[in-house]
Amino acid sequence: MRGVYCTVSERKCQIKLSRVRADMIVTIEIYVFGLYNIKVKD
Repeated sequence: MRGVYCTVSERKCQIKLSRVRADMIVTIEIYVFGLYNIKVKD
């Protein structure tokens, strides 16, 4: 049972990590896009 529990929790951790990673990528894209717009305006 402990092994099964570990794999389940690991899977949850991986899902959480991938979700955080996706959020960070979106944030970075928005940040870079904003900088690009500012440079174009100047």
